[in-house]
Amino acid sequence: MDMRMGMRTIAFACLLCARIVPAASPDAAAGRAAIFLFGPAGAESSRQGARAAAAAGRRWLSQPGSTAELRRAGSMDALPLEAGTPAKSVEQAFLDAAHQGRDTDPDTFLSSLDAAAQSLAHRSGLRLLVAVTEEPSLSSEGENLLQHIVEFCKSNSIRVVVLDPAEVSSKTAGGSFKALGEGTGGTLTRDPKALEANILIVSAGSKLSESPYASSGQPETTVAANLPSLPTDLPVHTRFVRISPNGSIAFGTQVSVSAGRGGLTTVDGGPNVENTTGPMRGLFLVESPLSALRFDTDDNAGTYSARARVTQIARNASGKIVWQASKQVILHGPLRKLNARREGNLYYLREVVLPAGKYTLEATVEDLIAGKSGGVREPLRTGMGTPGFTVSDALLVRPFNAAADKFEADQILQYDGNAISPMLDPEYHANEPFDLQIYLIIYPDRYGAQPQLSLEVLRNGHVVGRSALPFTDKLRNEAVEGGGMSSMVGEQKHEFPYLATLRGVQFSPGEYQARITIRQGTNALTRVVDFRVLGNAPGAVLASAGPNAAAAAPARAEDDEDAAVTLPEVDPVHLNSGVAALPAIDQRRLWEDATASALSYSSHLPNFRCRRETRRLTAPVKSSDRFHEADAFIEELTYENGKESYRTVEVNGQKSTTQRVALKGVHSRGEFGSMLKSVFRPEVATQSKWTGRAITGGVLCDVFDVEVPVDKSNFVLTFNLRQEVAGFHGRVFFDQEAGLVRRIVFEGAGLPKNFGLQSPTFSLEYGMVRIAGQDHLLPLRSVLQVREGRQVVRNETQFRDYRKFEASSEIKFE
Repeated sequence: MDMRMGMRTIAFACLLCARIVPAASPDAAAGRAAIFLFGPAGAESSRQGARAAAAAGRRWLSQPGSTAELRRAGSMDALPLEAGTPAKSVEQAFLDAAHQGRDTDPDTFLSSLDAAAQSLAHRSGLRLLVAVTEEPSLSSEGENLLQHIVEFCKSNSIRVVVLDPAEVSSKTAGGSFKALGEGTGGTLTRDPKALEANILIVSAGSKLSESPYASSGQPETTVAANLPSLPTDLPVHTRFVRISPNGSIAFGTQVSVSAGRGGLTTVDGGPNVENTTGPMRGLFLVESPLSALRFDTDDNAGTYSARARVTQIARNASGKIVWQASKQVILHGPLRKLNARREGNLYYLREVVLPAGKYTLEATVEDLIAGKSGGVREPLRTGMGTPGFTVSDALLVRPFNAAADKFEADQILQYDGNAISPMLDPEYHANEPFDLQIYLIIYPDRYGAQPQLSLEVLRNGHVVGRSALPFTDKLRNEAVEGGGMSSMVGEQKHEFPYLATLRGVQFSPGEYQARITIRQGTNALTRVVDFRVLGNAPGAVLASAGPNAAAAAPARAEDDEDAAVTLPEVDPVHLNSGVAALPAIDQRRLWEDATASALSYSSHLPNFRCRRETRRLTAPVKSSDRFHEADAFIEELTYENGKESYRTVEVNGQKSTTQRVALKGVHSRGEFGSMLKSVFRPEVATQSKWTGRAITGGVLCDVFDVEVPVDKSNFVLTFNLRQEVAGFHGRVFFDQEAGLVRRIVFEGAGLPKNFGLQSPTFSLEYGMVRIAGQDHLLPLRSVLQVREGRQVVRNETQFRDYRKFEASSEIKFE
């Protein structure tokens, strides 16, 4: 959708199935639902997992009354699978989904896992979630989210079966993901051939249970009255912004009356009032001002830090929790930017699907340093809507300010390539010109008339200003019509994001409403948002609004949501290069901050130990995507006083004390500082150019293209005792908040043609890891790929189990 998914999302397959029982069984009507989810994995593991999942899917579909569907990467839409579909077609669909999920980052995978559990919780009967993945390295935040998923699955009777085909983690699997399986009544298996049998065993041991979304019929006011009161030490605001699953359901409306032209007119009932005949798909938003948090400062290091936890809960009409999400948020940056940070807001956003019914939304924010918290509850209702076309809820927004706002989400709100921040409790100041910006999504009848829009501003029920709004986009792309199966690129557009902007308006103090009316043919929909203007001075009610007010045109269908990064192919991410360019002065400041952090990176790290797990894959050059595992090993990495040392503990699943130099093949090192310095050392004089923004590890980053020539490079490769230095070019991803490097991606060049290794590419991803009560930015995973003769060698490495290491010493008196 064009409310852009700024965060790269995982590809996964969803299979919904009826219970395998004889046709005469009374339990058959209760049904069974299962989702197969594909996550990060090596080439061979993902292929084996996909084939095993496809076989299990065909088995489910062979049972009378069973249904199944397959979901594509980054989409909540589902492709139904028919029982008569050829086996090769089903297997290919699963192989494609597994391939797309191979390189997803851990945070994205967990978000998809959470979304899959949410989808299952809507269904009655047996609920089964099958996760096919090699257990990824998780940050402390990722561990917290995984624990939340375990608790959510337990409370909603969702059994989880984990398939981890990798050999490298044979000794470590059984940690977090084993708890996910066994803690929910499921299991963890390592043999793809045993997946179907394990599913049948887990299913046979499960009892059917009622969907927690079923209402008890208890009056909503009684439920709210029986809930414990929420703390009020921190100001918190919440909003459910509905977005349509298709073009035939109307959202955000309260009343429907006959219009003079014979059509239907619907009026928005205000925040969290929903009228629809189907499930609600929307964005659950939480907002809290950062000025309310306590910030710790370190004058010696020149940094600030704050810690908060945001929790979202949706309760059904009986008060039972049917959906819950929680995220610990860490704010860290240079002390000189603290004042700007305090002027911003903390946002938390998750996409949620709720069946029709009555709900209570609950949001809390905890200040983990000050030990105080705040919360708020809002009702959410459903009812009848208007057929034909629909419009999402309207939302007052402003441009996203990375220096002030902190956005934690499974997607970023964007319009026309620019990130935007929601305003859940909008306030403006009297007699100060400002831009009034209202965001919504239009879902028109593609074969109907061109939509017409108008905006009214009301105060105390009286209209104080009007403006016509243009709608210039075409509803249909004639080039892709004419029958046949349309491609994802050429398919018709169903939703049209719209940003109405009144520039330079001025209002006197008071309570206001902005009301947008969208007409298509004889039908009209109205969306209303409230805002207030503060101050005492008198003045004109509306200084600048009317026919000439500016309104941003809807995003064009031909605009690419994300341009895929093709450098290098070893570990791609998605880059949004269509955003407004970062000002030159901000580019220089961001580069300077990152340089200072990178050059002092090693000095700020504690002494620690971790497990370094590496899988080495090979593939023919002519078929470089057909990797198979050559070997795997686990090392204990000790980082002490800025130096790395390695001790082999396992080779190919067997305990080993083989020294690293005796392990033939390709190795890498230097992830704990050397790689960063290779870009930022002053003598390198790296050429850099800002190129766009991207999400990596759940963090919005500015991306710079970089290039280092051979004579300035320390990208050293060794082959048969011969060393050569490669120049490189690639991309560096900077955390906008603190100027920290979150990801580096390099491609080497300039190696002699007679050297045994060619075309080296390297990717390294960082995440926040907690060691001895402190948060540190540390490597989570790396990928190194080279061409060696007629084969491609690929090392996939994960860093796990970080823990503090303290060297001991003793003095003996002889």
